[in-house]
Amino acid sequence: MSQTTDRTEQAWASNATVDQIVDRLRRSDSAVVLTHGKPDGDAVGSSVAIAQALIALGKKAIVLFDPPWTDRFDCVIADTPYRVLEGKADDPAWSDDRVKNADTVVVVDTGSWSQLAASEAFLRTRADKTVLIDHHAHGDPEVAALRHIDTHAPAAAQIAADVTFNLLGLPSIAQLPLPIARAVYLGMATDTGWFKHPSVRSSTFRIAADLIDAGVDHSRLFLQTEQSDPPERLLIMQRAMKSMELVAGAQGAIMCLSPADFEETGADLSLTGGLVDLPKAVRTVEVSALLTQVEPNLTKVSFRSKASMKNIDVNALAQRFGGGGHKHAAGARIEADLSGAKKQIVEALEDALR
Repeated sequence: MSQTTDRTEQAWASNATVDQIVDRLRRSDSAVVLTHGKPDGDAVGSSVAIAQALIALGKKAIVLFDPPWTDRFDCVIADTPYRVLEGKADDPAWSDDRVKNADTVVVVDTGSWSQLAASEAFLRTRADKTVLIDHHAHGDPEVAALRHIDTHAPAAAQIAADVTFNLLGLPSIAQLPLPIARAVYLGMATDTGWFKHPSVRSSTFRIAADLIDAGVDHSRLFLQTEQSDPPERLLIMQRAMKSMELVAGAQGAIMCLSPADFEETGADLSLTGGLVDLPKAVRTVEVSALLTQVEPNLTKVSFRSKASMKNIDVNALAQRFGGGGHKHAAGARIEADLSGAKKQIVEALEDALR
């Protein structure tokens, strides 16, 4: 490992407490909230929670989401001001007065330039006014001058819970307004596999209980976000499962999705969330990988591992390809077509599981 990498990793750490983040947000008049591309439930939930809390204080706030976008989370976004970026330099979002005139930028659930590609040009000139809230083990510290990073938090939304109820000066999380409570609950639930992942802590359940006391309807939220898929979701799932191969003595599972799979099923990238977890139902499988070719020479890889005796660190595995994430959930991008990327992933899994 190079000295440069060492310095970057040492710098990726909190330099602000929750109270300091709250104080900075209270002193703002307007904010734009950003998160990573292909926003999941945690990205959406933590973004909406922060924006709604600022609006509740009489401040202006807007959330920008990087596509691919899905209407799966519309029930949580509700009346939150937001725009979906088009991913181009002349994106009209950057000319929106609510965006270009914001005195504060808030980045949630990521701190990596690779996940902020659509917003990078905007952020590069605003680091001094950017606040970052994240729970990932790796990132680029120059994204934000003020950072609160809790790598033990199972979701960025769990940090957002602390930020929002303190920001609003409430006695407890159970007093959060329902739109904020619902957004926080979504983020925590989805990033923990609805409270099944090993990242869950006792505090996670305590906060979840408080959010239910605030009015969150757990079963309705699950119905709206997890049981409302279009038929194309099942069709792309079928393609992924049909492609599954077991490697490394059936300890690893690899699934592949090609551009043709999406074209023929009518599905898009937003419908692939959670597919990578499916092979973990097999007793022998320790690590699962889903490869999706997104460009002629670019393949996206998602990794998941079990919290078993082997306890494989897929964050370290993803770093081999310039990616990262968490110990049991990570991802990367490989500059190769599906076949070339698959060969590299097979070799990596065999090395990790030997």
